[in-house]
Amino acid sequence: MRGKHLIKAWSRTQDSITLSSAEVELVALGKLAMEVIGIRTMCEEWCVSRPEQSSELFVDASAALSIAKRQGAGKMRHINVKSLWLQAKAVQMVLKYCKIKGENNPADGLTKHVKRELIERYLETEGLQIRKDRADASLQIAGC
Repeated sequence: MRGKHLIKAWSRTQDSITLSSAEVELVALGKLAMEVIGIRTMCEEWCVSRPEQSSELFVDASAALSIAKRQGAGKMRHINVKSLWLQAKAVQMVLKYCKIKGENNPADGLTKHVKRELIERYLETEGLQIRKDRADASLQIAGC
């Protein structure tokens, strides 16, 4: 999101084998960070952002957040280079990692069963709405 504008959205399954739930979240955070760096580059080329601004990434997993914010591997024996890369981006002030409660995380809206009230809040946060009718342009696009 940039302001209230959705720049990119995606959903995919995880293709790596992990040893813990913290590592699962860390892998997802690494993928998000790479996407955000790409979007930052695009915005800089379009002159719509300043390179000195850090991008905020919201994480609902405390373990992944603590790994991304620390320096070095610590006691983790199987930490990989991507984790250290995440830490370096925080030190360089390119990315900033922030805690978000699970019930406030719109990403949960399509990844697990949630109450209707939460789905409605997520939709409002993202500027989306559920509609049962067709878009006015749908017939023109289909060539009818």
